[in-house]
Amino acid sequence: MAAAFDIVVPMFALMLCGYFAVYLRVLGAEGIKGLSNYVFFFALPALLFRGMASSPAAGHDEIAIVFAYFLACLVVFTVTMVAARLIFRLSLAEQAIMAFTATFSNTVLLGIPIIYTAFGERGMLPVTLITSFHSIILLTLATTIIEIGRGQGGKVLHSLPKTLGALLRNPLLLAIAAGFVTPPCLPARQRPARSSPLAQRWRGSISVAASGRRFSSPS
Repeated sequence: MAAAFDIVVPMFALMLCGYFAVYLRVLGAEGIKGLSNYVFFFALPALLFRGMASSPAAGHDEIAIVFAYFLACLVVFTVTMVAARLIFRLSLAEQAIMAFTATFSNTVLLGIPIIYTAFGERGMLPVTLITSFHSIILLTLATTIIEIGRGQGGKVLHSLPKTLGALLRNPLLLAIAAGFVTPPCLPARQRPARSSPLAQRWRGSISVAASGRRFSSPS
């Protein structure tokens, strides 16, 4: 229990710092935008690329973690839709929205810093695999059900390419894909090292910037 507090409490303390930085007007709208762009376009893609490129091939344990995560997501998604229908009497589209919000966790700004703090390098491969499939599976599932609920099921096939195209242009997914194809293309001695001074600086900045950004809006 003490170890869990040692990992989680500093992250939420950084979030609180981000909140007060905006509340006290130390950080303005442009500062928030710059911090977000740094995390999303530079820091996290670099971390995910290195984590994927320097990791060995996913083994049984990593695959089991990813399978357990998405199995739990689908169970929660289904249970939430059933509850939304039976308890709240929501439409099919509203059920999908409620289920999506119940299952779509913040694997990037919260998950990656916490997992890396708790497990170090050995936790990066499972969280990278989860991140790579997170939006593709859950967003596609929710979008499909919403379109069917709106009576526009025929438009699902037309909207899927656009949705998948937007996901495939995501810098995080591009970094993961690049990290996946890099090791076979390079000799072993030229592959990214699992740890280096530059990588350590990137990771330190990610924990601060991502956690501070998470609650940098007083609203």
